Amino acid sequence: MRTYYLKTKLTRAALIEKFRQHTLLEIKHAYNNPHTEKFFSGTVSDEEAWLSSITVKYRLSPYIQVLFRGIEEDMYLVLTPRMYSNAAFPLLLSLFSGTSLYLLYRLFAVWKWQALNMMEFWVLAPVLLFLSVFMLLRRLAFSKSKECTLDFVRTLCDAEVVKKEDVPGVFLLR
Repeated sequence: MRTYYLKTKLTRAALIEKFRQHTLLEIKHAYNNPHTEKFFSGTVSDEEAWLSSITVKYRLSPYIQVLFRGIEEDMYLVLTPRMYSNAAFPLLLSLFSGTSLYLLYRLFAVWKWQALNMMEFWVLAPVLLFLSVFMLLRRLAFSKSKECTLDFVRTLCDAEVVKKEDVPGVFLLR
């Protein structure tokens, strides 16, 4: 997971307002301005924003975490594009793929080439192939969307990308 650091001249209130304008807020009694285009769904607080991409217009990462760090007009954004909202789904896919691969290995270890005539092979092999192709395509789409997400947030907040070393250490603390 790659984290990007952006520096902007906008104040914290202006940054939060920009994200709130373009986010379909999920908080109870939140005011969603119907006159602005919505790119995200999620929550925006004074310290961070947890966003899901809901637009087809731009190829954005499915999930984005933005931390607002800094004071007054010396603001930094810590942007982390994510492929999944949490680690449960990829962990489940990896465990299922690993188990299928192990069962195929055991099938060939015991039955050698006669395993090709067994039903277990013709059930496990296509499932494993399908999961491998699915995970590869998702990974490729995500790697393309990371740069688009960075460009989008950079133009939205009028920010420039900086190195982690350029961000004052006090702003990196939680």
